[in-house]
Amino acid sequence: MPACLAILAAVMAFGLLLTGLLAGAVGADRRRDDNERVSAAAARVAQEVQHRMGAEVSSLHALRNEMMLDWPIDVASFHRRLDLHTAESLFDSVAAIEFSRAVPDAALEDFVGSRAVDPSRATLGYPELDLRLDDADLHFLIDYVYPVEGNEAAYGLDLLLVPGRSEVTVAARDTGLPSVTAPLDLVQGGRAVIVDVPVYDTESVPTTLEARRDAFVGVAVVVIRIEDLLGPALDGEPDVLVTVTDVTGTGATSSEDRIVVADAVSDPTLDGPGHEVEIAVADRVWVVRTMLAPGARASGTSPSAVWGVGTLVTLVVALAAAMMERSRRRTRAAALEVAEATREIQTILAAFPDMHFRVAGDGTLLGFHQGGNGPGLLTEADIGRPIADLLPTQVLDRAVTAHVAARMSSEPVSFEHPMVVAGELRTFHVRLSRLDHDEVAVSVRDISELADARRELSQLNAELEQRIAERTAELERTNAELEQFAYLASHDLQEPLRHVSMFVERLQTRYGDVLDERGQQYLGFVTDGTTRMRAMIQALLEYSRIGRSAVDIEPVDLDDLVADVVASMGTTVAEAGARIECRTGLVVATDAALLRRVVQNLVSNAIRYGHPDRPPVVTITATRVGATWTCTVADNGIGIDDRFADRAFDMFERLGSTRTDSTGIGLAICRRCVELLGGIIDVERGVETGTRITFSLQEPQA
Repeated sequence: MPACLAILAAVMAFGLLLTGLLAGAVGADRRRDDNERVSAAAARVAQEVQHRMGAEVSSLHALRNEMMLDWPIDVASFHRRLDLHTAESLFDSVAAIEFSRAVPDAALEDFVGSRAVDPSRATLGYPELDLRLDDADLHFLIDYVYPVEGNEAAYGLDLLLVPGRSEVTVAARDTGLPSVTAPLDLVQGGRAVIVDVPVYDTESVPTTLEARRDAFVGVAVVVIRIEDLLGPALDGEPDVLVTVTDVTGTGATSSEDRIVVADAVSDPTLDGPGHEVEIAVADRVWVVRTMLAPGARASGTSPSAVWGVGTLVTLVVALAAAMMERSRRRTRAAALEVAEATREIQTILAAFPDMHFRVAGDGTLLGFHQGGNGPGLLTEADIGRPIADLLPTQVLDRAVTAHVAARMSSEPVSFEHPMVVAGELRTFHVRLSRLDHDEVAVSVRDISELADARRELSQLNAELEQRIAERTAELERTNAELEQFAYLASHDLQEPLRHVSMFVERLQTRYGDVLDERGQQYLGFVTDGTTRMRAMIQALLEYSRIGRSAVDIEPVDLDDLVADVVASMGTTVAEAGARIECRTGLVVATDAALLRRVVQNLVSNAIRYGHPDRPPVVTITATRVGATWTCTVADNGIGIDDRFADRAFDMFERLGSTRTDSTGIGLAICRRCVELLGGIIDVERGVETGTRITFSLQEPQA
């Protein structure tokens, strides 16, 4: 025990010494990394500020040059140019753009008068000119502002009233270059810098001071909000304090010159690496200084973290040494528990008849559990032998192939194989699953009874299919015979009907004058009956002919087909004053002749059974969902009572109608055609006005 304590003390001492050395090195690296981070932040902020400021000054230069080329320029032209510039995303950081005009005191009255009579200024939203002047011979008056809204107070302002403002304008006039003010507080709130670019009444900037003063007409001005200028640059540095200071001239760093409120320059509570970058902004000099913010997480791993982790690791190592002996004792106990669990698993497996094997990737038997009805018996001596030497020849080839497939697949591989065991044919199901370490688990189950049941079921299915085929053939023969009978019967009935009609006509011609009124009425009944009988026979013939020719599937424009049907019924439609509406826009794959019969019969019925108080209106609509399309034919006629809807498509059904010009077979023909096309047709129930008949067809697969 004392020796163990001495080892623990030595491990702890060595670990703590090593941790102290590592913490010192990490602290030095951390300080170096923080310094580099702050320095890089200062460079990035300075570059971004200089880039954005340069972009705004360049845009102002371009505006100044356009004004000089087109001078004199009126207020409307000024606004049009700025509309184009802002549309091109120029002046992104600018709060206002102005033109300040140099106006001598003697010309002030003309200046005011010309602005008062300029209608374009009122159109642009300028207020009435209210001059605020200084007592001077020359005034720098703000003449144009953009945008006007929000900047009305600047219109007419004399820059001489703003302390230090006119000096920037004079500097721009005399040098011909941009001039920038120190940071100013805006009336609207916030702080800004203002850039002046001189404008001359020449196409280019004069080269001498005297010429520049003579040609000077004013300055183009941009007001740049500090937050708009610096915001994008500071957004990328959330853990760094940044101060931008105007140090032009004397290098003063008073609070009035500071651009950013966060004061990383003079705050005595801040302690850490700082970095400064000096940049030129037009005719001013700014200094960008950065410092890591209080509470900001420094880069890298902290020394305290190293101390904490090192101490913890040292303690863990020391405790690990003490736990090793205890671990060895637990390992011996666990080995005994594993052996006991293995015996229990063997006992459980023994209760099942299935055989289980564990096979190596090279086909060597690694272990097995043998059920009571397997195909063969194994002994402990067989472990380590190739499985190919142990399998019956009847199943060897399939087993080897399945073993290779199981090693290559993440899914189990299985097969069934019949084998003769003890002189009896048995069927076994073999399943192989991939294990770790290129091993395969194999299970074998006797499924002889299941295989026999499947064979019996397959035989019964075959017999049932044979019976269905025979019954289907018988029905097809019966249908063909019935269709032939209907065709022949209706064809043969026409001959005696023609004789009856002929002799009725002769009787009418020869003895019409002799017959009294009742006799004439009887002849009329006979004539109507023969006419109706002929129509029914013709309809029956038409019904029997449907389906005699093969269905011809082709693309059919539904709107064109309906138009052809309406054209062929021109006289009927015109006499009834009917209106047919169809704008489906569908092209469907179907038999055009069968579809034409369906549409013609439905439209004909809609006109025939129209309401006596209104002209017939037939509306045809269609929709498609996947390969199924549905067509609806709706009318405003007398309708079909829901009580008769189930019999609407039966032969010779007129559903209570007293009309004598109807055979009652039109809807039966529609159903026959739709069924030949593999669809269904039905009458919609609960329709308040008229009739709605809908049929659906399934387009054949290409």
